[in-house]
Amino acid sequence: MIREGKSTDWWTGSYYWFLRFTSVDGRLPELTAAIQLAIFASSIIWFIYSLPGKKKVKELTTYLFLCLPIFGFFGMTISHDLTQTSGIILLCGIELRLLRKVEIKRLSLLYTVALALVLTTHSGILVSVAVLLRTATMKSFRLTALIIITIISCAFVANLGLTKGLNVYGNFLNTSWIKYWPSINVLKCIAQHPEAEINPQEWETLMGIAPRSAWKEPVSCSDFDVTVGAVGHANIVKNNDVLTSRDYLKTYLSVFAKNPAIGVMAHIQRSRGALPPLLFQPPENQVSLDVKVPIGIGTNTALQTGPELLHPSIDIPGEEDRKPEFFNVLEYPAQGLAFIMNQASWFWGWGGLWLLVATVLIFHRTRSVSLNRVILAMYPAFLMHFAYIYFIPTSLPRYYMFSICMGLVLAILSTIACCQRKPIGRTSD
Repeated sequence: MIREGKSTDWWTGSYYWFLRFTSVDGRLPELTAAIQLAIFASSIIWFIYSLPGKKKVKELTTYLFLCLPIFGFFGMTISHDLTQTSGIILLCGIELRLLRKVEIKRLSLLYTVALALVLTTHSGILVSVAVLLRTATMKSFRLTALIIITIISCAFVANLGLTKGLNVYGNFLNTSWIKYWPSINVLKCIAQHPEAEINPQEWETLMGIAPRSAWKEPVSCSDFDVTVGAVGHANIVKNNDVLTSRDYLKTYLSVFAKNPAIGVMAHIQRSRGALPPLLFQPPENQVSLDVKVPIGIGTNTALQTGPELLHPSIDIPGEEDRKPEFFNVLEYPAQGLAFIMNQASWFWGWGGLWLLVATVLIFHRTRSVSLNRVILAMYPAFLMHFAYIYFIPTSLPRYYMFSICMGLVLAILSTIACCQRKPIGRTSD
């Protein structure tokens, strides 16, 4: 789009301008990938050194994490989910240092950078409001004013001459309509259920958006792109005035209240990867676990299906030929590790699981601090997970990679620290 002189705020205007400038008007996407990788690495290192422990343990933890395919493949992916991940990890690192009463130099600059990163996603506004409330409790007028200026500046830059929408399957969708998609998902999942309770007046509102047949056609509720697509993008464009009406909100609340189990399950299916284990099921595995299905059928060249944990392919046509040929040989060991990790992507890509691991291990390593204070220190991650229950499109690990990364870092650091403890009864050298 950038190469063709087009613009959009679909992935936020902030990220559009970031992508346009760092890629030199779309000509050097490799430069954008390198910059984002450096930002990601910096936030991870900041977080690691925010944790309690010996310097040597932190150094080894850093080296090991940077060797993981999750760092390499996710860090090289051009996406605003990566900048959001870096921002949230940076914020959690700041809070952990404040929790441990460690002096932070250039705190205002760190908050500004973190906010600029999280505001490259639409969900970043939630985190920015939380940061604003947090800095207000610190009783620092200067810092609070700086946060407000940063938010306003990002909002201003994001709206500089950009197209307010995107062409999806030949239909131009306004970016502002995205906020209705979670509710459309729930209504679609309820309406298609044969035992759903919907009265004629409510059906009249629904049919003002799309025909009854579109609402009744059964589809999976795990991805609101699927459910919205089943309702019909053309129908939404043609009848978007119904979405903005008071009748639509009234119908949504009424239908949900009469069919709560179906509505709740629609949210759980979409957000299951952001939810904790035991109470909720894991996300779908990236590589099919059904050995009866022919290998590769219905999947892409990377043998992938479902949520994308590690995506070892180049999606821009022609870009795969721009690298030196000897790189092809170097790709095999890296892609081999990614291929192995993708076999259990339900585990490596389960954000709710790794957030739980991170919280438990931080609490274990800061025993003098209460669990409530540890959770408050991780408020950016917990806030996003709670918000995802409503508005996450589907359970893709890229949406909650910040929790996965922090959980893995804590697991690595704790394992190294445990292995370095001297056995009981052994004298020191």
